[in-house]
Amino acid sequence: MSNTDQELGAMSVRPAGHLLARNVFINIIGQALPILIAFFSIPGLIRALGTEKFGVLALAWVLAGYFNLFDLGLGRAVVRTVVQKIPLRNSELFQAIWAALLISVSLGILGGGILYFSSEWLTVHFFSVDNRLHGEVLNSLKIMGIVIPFVVSSTIFRGTLEAFQKFDWINFIQVPIGALTYLLPLAMTAYTIELPWIIATLVFARILMWVLMLVMCGRCLSGYPKGFRVPRNVLRELLSFGFWISMSNLIQPFLSYLDRFLIGSMISMVAVAYYTAPMEIVLKFWILPGAVISVIFPAFSAQAESLPSLRTLYFRSTKFLVIVIAPLSFSLSVLSEEILRLWINPEYAHQSAAVLSVLALGIFANCIGFVPAAFLQAIGKPSLPAKLHVVEFPLYALFLYVGLRFNGVVGAAGAWMVRVLFDSLALHYVSLSRLKATEGLARAVLGILLFFGLAAVTMPLSLSLRIASAGAVFLLTPIVGWYWVLSLEDQKYLLNRILRFKTVGPSSGLRRGGVRKVGIAMAVYDPDPRMFVRQLRSLRAQDFRSWVCYLTVDSSVAEITKNLEVAAELSDPRFRIFENCERLGATKNFERGVSMVLAEDIDAVAFCDQDDEWYPQKLSRSVHFLESKPMGSLVHCDMRVVRFTDRGNELIAESAWRHEDRQVEEQSPAHFLIRNCVTGAASLMDVELLRSHWKIPDSFKYHDQWYALVAAARGGVYPIPASPLYDYVQHDGNAVGVVPYQGFFYRPPGTSFQELKGRAIESWRITDRMIADYMSFGFKLGLVERGWRSSTWFGGLLYIGVGLLHLRIDPSFARACAIKGCGRILDRSAVADEAYGVR
Repeated sequence: MSNTDQELGAMSVRPAGHLLARNVFINIIGQALPILIAFFSIPGLIRALGTEKFGVLALAWVLAGYFNLFDLGLGRAVVRTVVQKIPLRNSELFQAIWAALLISVSLGILGGGILYFSSEWLTVHFFSVDNRLHGEVLNSLKIMGIVIPFVVSSTIFRGTLEAFQKFDWINFIQVPIGALTYLLPLAMTAYTIELPWIIATLVFARILMWVLMLVMCGRCLSGYPKGFRVPRNVLRELLSFGFWISMSNLIQPFLSYLDRFLIGSMISMVAVAYYTAPMEIVLKFWILPGAVISVIFPAFSAQAESLPSLRTLYFRSTKFLVIVIAPLSFSLSVLSEEILRLWINPEYAHQSAAVLSVLALGIFANCIGFVPAAFLQAIGKPSLPAKLHVVEFPLYALFLYVGLRFNGVVGAAGAWMVRVLFDSLALHYVSLSRLKATEGLARAVLGILLFFGLAAVTMPLSLSLRIASAGAVFLLTPIVGWYWVLSLEDQKYLLNRILRFKTVGPSSGLRRGGVRKVGIAMAVYDPDPRMFVRQLRSLRAQDFRSWVCYLTVDSSVAEITKNLEVAAELSDPRFRIFENCERLGATKNFERGVSMVLAEDIDAVAFCDQDDEWYPQKLSRSVHFLESKPMGSLVHCDMRVVRFTDRGNELIAESAWRHEDRQVEEQSPAHFLIRNCVTGAASLMDVELLRSHWKIPDSFKYHDQWYALVAAARGGVYPIPASPLYDYVQHDGNAVGVVPYQGFFYRPPGTSFQELKGRAIESWRITDRMIADYMSFGFKLGLVERGWRSSTWFGGLLYIGVGLLHLRIDPSFARACAIKGCGRILDRSAVADEAYGVR
């Protein structure tokens, strides 16, 4: 399958939550890094160029961004159109991009021409610059006119890459170019401070970005049919959609700057200064919803016909923004005076603290309104946000006028907050109506009011209480986000990334030559002849017949073979039976069986209990599945749980995995250090896994836990899908039975709290010894496991924290983690620390 085919397949389904989160994270980093570089570069540019020349350079930066308005919304239109045409795999996709590119280049030439030919008038009549700089400013504006077509048309390339979900490619280009936008002018000042040369570096950076994006788009479109004809319907669709986007883009600056204009005309320019810095702070929050929207807009467009998928994406995106923005907004609001005092000075803080408090609350409502706006545009209703902005403008102007008349700049901040709150709620109402989920609006309004009320109650408190409140919000928000925003799929993905560590490194290749022969290790102790005969017969009935079974007996072979049926079954030459000189116990008995079976020319090893019953396809299914996995892997199957009676097997559970609520997907080594979830008799593993790790450390009570742990650190542990492959006999003699999950706070009847404390401490000590033995075999610990073995409180709380994060995913594992965490904290003797060198 070609890369393009794979991309097509990826776009035909709803993007996974973790993929969306990854792309959002990439976008945030991509936008934050240039800002960080600007923070350190701008002081040097001011010193080198002087204030006036730097002002011209700053204007050039603004022009480079503001002329994006000339694309008439075609960048966003291209995203939607391309996403919808990717599955068609015809020339319409290329035609749409080509049409948009022609229009945007034409508009860019128009805009650039206007700037180029009006540069002399602008220099003389519009910009108040020193006469000595007229020539430099004139030439700088002409140079900027040349780059405008590249700036405008680059939005088409970016839209195409967004449609293909290539956000890593976009940021791979934009982050270096964004850095060069500041670093190239700074470097040029070492040779000259003439403005045309400084501006020329910006032009070079923008043209370089245009070329790189063109190349990347070519890679995306390499497998699609080309077509340079521009159909009228495609042109009409692009222009119709783009018109309303451009209407919103044109109105937005008026809505954004009207407050400062009226403050300057109704109060004073000093008041503008007191208002501008708080506004600039809160508007930086737009980086976060902007990063989210550029990712979810293509996803919305791809799923425009699927209401359930749209609902899921809509609510999760909104919740994500709430969780991210809320603690920042709350902290900025309740600590506004202290932040301004540290950033600027006490006088400014005194004048602007109330403004920042109000604006910080408003930006919370503003940011969560980005999602419904993107949703409406993606489903082909871009006119609705644009019309709403047209309606808002006169109302906002009226509110702003009244607020300024009665409460000065604080009133202006209040008017802005009311506008963005109305805008956000109106957009959500329209969007939820389309999604047929308007019942969520009342909860949203109540949540916003509670958030505003909490901030209002906190503001008058003492500094220490306000800091404590902000800290509590920051602490609780990730917990709420984990359970409220992330799906189980996303939680599993993130936890697996956190806990998984490849200690030796998995092989990337599959098994070479397949599995030709399997060695089976069976540990035997005083078996019930009826069940033992049945198990031996089930082995002989396997449709995969190339196997050898070593039976290591902890009791008397002579006694076992007295039974004629047993003796008859054992006469099969594939069985090799050995009596131990002393009783070894189940774990060491299996270890001996493994050591003996490794002498055979085999490719895989299986374990077998003496009283189960294998289905004929157990080995063949396991072998086939193992052959598809990397070297050093272990595969294991589900099983029915039965009770043996004189009348035959009595069913307890159709599936042991469901009966125990056992989570078997994507298990990392950390999972097996805490709790075993692989049954030995259900397993088949690569023989190479055991050749160097067949000996079981004394700290491991069960053989299957050790071998599963090693496999998880090497090739991986993989559950065999579909139905159970054998009957697992549950009876009182089992060393470990299949027990259903009893609840997170379950306490066995008659167990005192002192006994529970002792069990918790012992559980922690056993795990710590297991980790130490695991390390002695050359395996390295990951960050989480190192944390477990750190200080008493940190290690214990980390155990408990990891457990709580797994509460929805794997409650049994969560309970085991919590028990070990409590044991870690309660273990005051520090025996494990001294014994195993933990500091």
